[in-house]
Order: sequence, then structure tokens, then C-alpha cells
Amino acid sequence: MEAQSFLIVGLKGSHLSRETLLELVPRCSRMPELEAPITKLLARLQLLHDLVASRDPMDPVKRQYIDVVVRFVKLLRTKPLLQRLAGTPENLLASEFRGDKKLQAVLMTLNSSLHWNSQAPEMQQLKRATLDRVMQCSNQQGLRLFPWFIPMDDVEFEDESIMGTGTIGHTSRGTWRRDGVLKFQPWNSAPDVSFWQTLTSLKLDKFQLDDQAQAVTGYFTPGRSQNVPARFTIDESAFPTAEGAQTDSRDTDRARYEWGAPGLLFNTNTLEAFKSLDKAKLLKEAGDKILDLVLSDERGGVSIDHLNSFVLITFADLKKHSFLYWFGFPALSPPMPFQCRSPPAAVSSVLSAKEQVQTLRGLLKLRRVNGETHVVESNFASFFVLERLAESASSEQVVRVSDVQKWRAADHNADGVVETLFGFVDPCPLKTNPGWPLRNFLALLTALPAEKVDRSRPLKIISFREHVHQFTEVPGDFEWRSSVVFEVKSDQSFMANGRSRQDVRVTGWEANVRAKMGPRMMELGGILDPIRLAETSVDLNLKLMRWRQLPSLNLELLAQTKCLLLGAGTLGCYTARSLLSWGLRNITFVDNSTVSHSNPVRQPLFEFNDVGKPKGECAANALKRIFPLVNSQAVHLTIPMAGHALSSPQLVEEARKGLETLEQLIESHDVIFLGTDSRESRWLPTVIASSKKKLLLNAALGFDSYLVMRHGVHPDHEHGPSLGCYFCNDIVSPRDSLKDRTLDQMCTVTRPGLAPIAAATAVELLVAVLHSPQGKYVGAEKPSDGSAPMGYIPHQLRGFLNAFQNMVITGEAFDKCIACSSKVIDAYSADALGLLEKACNSTAYLEELTGLNQLTEEADSLMIELEDSDEDGDMV
Repeated sequence: MEAQSFLIVGLKGSHLSRETLLELVPRCSRMPELEAPITKLLARLQLLHDLVASRDPMDPVKRQYIDVVVRFVKLLRTKPLLQRLAGTPENLLASEFRGDKKLQAVLMTLNSSLHWNSQAPEMQQLKRATLDRVMQCSNQQGLRLFPWFIPMDDVEFEDESIMGTGTIGHTSRGTWRRDGVLKFQPWNSAPDVSFWQTLTSLKLDKFQLDDQAQAVTGYFTPGRSQNVPARFTIDESAFPTAEGAQTDSRDTDRARYEWGAPGLLFNTNTLEAFKSLDKAKLLKEAGDKILDLVLSDERGGVSIDHLNSFVLITFADLKKHSFLYWFGFPALSPPMPFQCRSPPAAVSSVLSAKEQVQTLRGLLKLRRVNGETHVVESNFASFFVLERLAESASSEQVVRVSDVQKWRAADHNADGVVETLFGFVDPCPLKTNPGWPLRNFLALLTALPAEKVDRSRPLKIISFREHVHQFTEVPGDFEWRSSVVFEVKSDQSFMANGRSRQDVRVTGWEANVRAKMGPRMMELGGILDPIRLAETSVDLNLKLMRWRQLPSLNLELLAQTKCLLLGAGTLGCYTARSLLSWGLRNITFVDNSTVSHSNPVRQPLFEFNDVGKPKGECAANALKRIFPLVNSQAVHLTIPMAGHALSSPQLVEEARKGLETLEQLIESHDVIFLGTDSRESRWLPTVIASSKKKLLLNAALGFDSYLVMRHGVHPDHEHGPSLGCYFCNDIVSPRDSLKDRTLDQMCTVTRPGLAPIAAATAVELLVAVLHSPQGKYVGAEKPSDGSAPMGYIPHQLRGFLNAFQNMVITGEAFDKCIACSSKVIDAYSADALGLLEKACNSTAYLEELTGLNQLTEEADSLMIELEDSDEDGDMV
């Protein structure tokens, strides 16, 4: 205590010199990592000292400052600063350093390091960076950080008169007041990251604009270490599970060592709404419900656990992944402060060894257990009654443990009861003070009628702090070590002297990290996995569509849809980006060419460094760089083309392999986009997709015009009309259009804005089709129908940039189509390779197969007859 006494005297003056403090840290020179920052730290203390120097020595603020300085000096003498920081739990780092992302990142890296004593340059640089960032904290935060990472055991106190605020920054010691007034340690909220992640998901998918109160559950445990305040946690399990959902085995385990507290969550839609909430009214309403429980004489009804109820108001900025929140733990204020008759006593001084064992056994029997599986569903109530029984030769039972609600509702029967004690699960670890739950419990006990509570005697309250989750059977020699007993005067009723409900004041809003009344902030942007952060962010705009504009938007359907992009050129690149924007996550590219120097400026998935590399592979990798969770793949494949002769066995074998690969790809995907650069390369995919009843969307470009169409899909090709395909208007088979091309014909010469328009239109058409009740089987609609969730679904759209116009066209399937007619599909089903060989080697084969040549001949004959008739007419 020499250090503290010296400081108390020194701080009465107007100046705190560096030399004064250095006298207390003679061993600092042995710690090289502290030589550089110590001057800055002492300068900060000097600034803080100037703020409190004029205060009275007994002023609580000044005494708190003195305690901080003493503890800081003790730290310099015992343990290096960095080692203390390195041992800090990660969730505390995230909470306390929310305002300094660089410091937070450095500390977390330091925290996870396994080579603390390494002399490697990386570790030394990391240590220096940590100290530099600590020095750059604000003055107030600097003061708050010191007691946070300095253990209380490093300092001995003569006078423990300062009550804590319950914040991490101000770890408190217990207080025993000589006047007997009972002080309670407030709750210290510790929301887990998983809670904010779950809230984000529910806000986007379920709550949306609904800002009504939501039922949630928080958890706490009995107090353990005096260095850890009364923690109140809330995590992903706070929200009720869906009916019929599987219970996590961890929930069963947590029921053994944690107690739940019911609460209400008020999540506002805007920051202004958060600020304008009537906080006093919210807390008063929550307190009134507790008061109803306190004053109610009904049997059963609301659970006694509602004495620990809470309210939580939040505002979630989902774009920045930051959450503004404020916990309220409503507590009913008595007409006069509760007083203890004497300092708390150990349980062993009140209960015998036999009574301690039987009490614990009685508590464990109150666990709510499933009789078939013997799995604990929830713990015993956090408030209980202990009745000491008169010894009897016929029974070894010396205590009886009851649930407070059942005991309260039962008829009074004092036969055999020697004394009644009351107990509660206490999250407070302090030996001299109870936790916040006792406030409302005392309100209930002092409101009980005289036949239940003898007001002439103090209430004996057991502060239960034992950790017994591992027990199914209590050992006969078990001894209560952590719990204490408070004797609280009960001579005055809670509603005494004509006190009305309106007179009962409710308190309980939690102080923030600066120990002032106000909300706290949790920023997850810097601590979440960047990939998972991207996953929630990219879907944000899509999920917001469901709030107002498009409630029926099925994002799950889109995410599961597998898309095959035939062609990774200009159309393929823009199509892929649009698919990604709509939340489609499964994209496969098929292409056989490499990136040329002219591609990157027109095809957005390629860069200069990709020149010479396979297009499909580069496009798939680019999508993964844009969004790492996309399932993008690439297949290097040359699609066999009708009209391109297979003049050698090697070409036949390549065509066979290409056919098999293409069949497998189309079979394994839900949607096919055709964006190849020739007409004949679109024939085989059209045949396969039609045979397998797959949805195929075709996009084709001219110089200043484009075509986007969906090929018709019908459940049965034999019955009913179907929409036409890309080849339904053709009267000749595909020819080799790649021969004898000039340079301007070999390159895609189109207006640059055409491809993104066509690609976006094709993707929008896909999304509209998927959301139709008929799905891919939806037929042609009239523009006035608009019965589908996303409006009118056309068959074809033809756009003209030279006139900035679009045309909507509908065409039925042609029964002699060279690609989708029943004769072609039947021939493909019978011998796919044979069909392909004949279509490649003979331009007349498909015309003969479908009867198109006969139709052409009949048309020619008709024209001849018409010409003859005209000639005959001229001669008349």
C-alpha cells in the first residue's frame, strides 16, 4: 500500500511529475518494450491528472483515477503491456476497440500469435505497431483501457468503496457500506457476434420493415471470478426456433450451466427512429409487467424468470455491418433502500453439511427433464425457496426446496418448517454485493402477505454461485464454496404507506463503455470473415427488393439454378455479370478460344494479363475474384457444328467426345445461354436442350440490332403448340459460314452498347420465367396479361439501336424445324452421333429428314404454276 498512499498524497497537489511516477517503477528499465511508450503513457496520465487535480481527494472520480494509476504502475512492475494485451479474449477486443480498426486488427493478430517470444522481425514489428496504436487512442479511452487489461489481483485496496458501472472498462470491486445499504452489481451485456449475424438474416428475410417487439432470450451464469463482471450474454439462440426444428445438442448442454432470461427486442428501421424511441416508456412498460408479477396473487401464470426480463433496442446498419444497441434491465425501486443487518456470510455458516447436500439435490430435481430421454431441457428456475425442516426420526430429510411460484400459490402450511430461506442464481462474483436479479426478487418477497413472510425477522437470501452443471448425482461430501447469504431487513412492505403503482420508479438502462447513459456500438465490418461478409452484402439489395417492390422474389430458387453459358465472349461475359447480380451462384463457361488483345476492352471479365489464356478459364476465375463464393467452372470444348464436314476419323472422334461432353453439361444444368459467334454452332445445343426439355435462352447480335428469345419447352412434344426456337424460321440447313470470311466478318463488329443490353435482357427474361407459376413451360403471353409475379413474359425481343426501338414477337414451333421438330428429336434419341455425322457431312440431310426439302419443292412448283397461269392469262 506504499504506492497508493504516496500517490494519494501526491495527487492532492496541482502537478504530477514524471519523476514522481518513475520512483514507483524502478524495474521498468528491465522491460525494453516499454522504454519507448512509457513517456507517452505518463504524459497521458498527466493530462488526465490535470482534469481531476482540483477535485476533493474523496471525490469518487478522483479516487477512481488514483486506483487506475496505481494499477497501471503495478502493471509496469509486474507484467509487460503487450503480454497483457495478447491474453485478452477476442470478443472483448472486438467490443472495446470498435473505434480503431487498425488497432483492433493488430491486437487480434497478436492475440492469435503462437510465437510471442520470437525475435523474428515480423513479431518485433507487430509489437511496435501495437504500442503505437495504443498510444494513439483518445485520452479518455486510454484511461479506460488501463484497468481493462490490468488484473485486479495485481493491486491490493484498503478501501473498496467504489461501485462499478458494470462496463468492461471499469472492472469493479465489491462494496460493503457501513450503513448497511445494499448495493447491487449491474448487468454487463455481452452480445455475441452470432446474435448480430442472426439478427441481420432475420431482418432481411423475415422482419423486413416490421419493427414490432420480438421475443428473445438472454443467458447468464453464476458468478465466478471477481475480475469478470456479471455477464449477460445473447447469441444466435436468442430467437425462438421454428416449430419442428431440430434442437442443437449444444442447447441441451447449455441448459445445465446457463439460465435464460426473457426479453423483448425493438429493432428500429432508421437511426432517427432509434433516437426518438421513448426509452423511459419502454422501460416503464417492462417494469409494469414485473410489478404485475410481484403483486399478482394468481396461481401459476407468468414464469418467475420474468423477474430477470430485459429490453433491447437496436438499429442495424446492414450496409456497414454496424449495430447500435442499448440494453435495459428493468428493476423496481423500493420506497427505501434495502438494508442488510450484517455483512454477508458464507453458506457453511448458515447451513450444515447435510443441509447443503440436500439443498443442491433438491435444486437439481427441479430441472425440467424429458422423462424418456432424461435429457435436461432447461435448468431449475433462477429463484427458489428453501425450507429448513425439524429433525424427525422417521425421515432424514432436513430441507425442502420449492419453486417460488408453487410455494407462493400454495396454502400456507408451517408445520415442521423451522425456517424459510430464499435463493437466487447470482451472476455477481463479488463477496460483499449481490447481482442485479436480487432487486426484483426482494420487491416480490417484501410484497408477500404476512402469513408468507415474517416481517419481524430479516430475509435470509442465498446468493447461489455454485457451478454444478456436471452433476447428475450430488456427492455426499459436496460443500458450497462460492455462495454467500445476505440478511436483508424486511420490516417495510414494498407497497407500504399507500404507495401506488404510479409511485414505483423503474430503473435499469445500462451505461455505455464510457460509464455514461447511452447506447453502445458493435462494428463487425473489420472482424467478420471477409468472404462471409461479401456473401451477406451481395444479397443485400436483392433481399431489400422483397420488402416492398417484389415480395415474391425467390432468391433461394435463383441461387440453386445452374446456368451453362455456351460462349465466353462479349455476350458470355456480360451475361455472367448479370447472373451474378441476380444472385445466381452456379455458372459454367464453355469456350474453345483464347483471350486476344482486342478482348479486354469489350469483354469485362478479361484483363490485359489474360491475353493468350483460355477464355473460359479466365472468365471463371474472374467471377471468383469478384465473388469468392460463386461456383464458377470452365470447360474447354469445341462444339460440333452442322454443315462442317467430318472428313477424317480424327474429326469424327473429336465430334463424338464433344457430343458426349455437351450432353453431360446440358443434362447437369437447368438453364442454357447460347452466345456463340456462328449460327451453326447453335444447332446442336438447341437439339440437345429440346430433347432434354431444358430452358434455353438465345442471344444474337447484329451491327445495331439484337435478338433475345427463349426456346419453347413443352412437357410433351406430341401434343399442343409450343414456342419456336432459333431455327424455326429457317428453310435451309445450317452451312459453314466461317469459310471465306473477310476480317470484318470474322470479328464481332457491333455497336459496343449492344452486347450488355442483349445480355441483361436475356437474364431478366430468365428471372421472369423462373418466377412464373408454369416455370420453363410458360407459353406466350399478351402484354396486357401481366399475371406472372414479374410481369409480362415475351417469347422474343428484337431491339434496334438505330431507332432505339424494341419489338415483341411471338412465334410458334415449326413442325419441320431442323432443330426442335419431333423428327429431329426422335432421330437424336435413336442415334445422336449418327444424326450429328449426317448433319455435318450433308447439308441436305436435315432438310430431307424434316420434309423441309419437300415443302420447298412444293413451294417451287406452286410458284411455277403461278407463273404459268400468269403467262396463260397474258395470252388470252
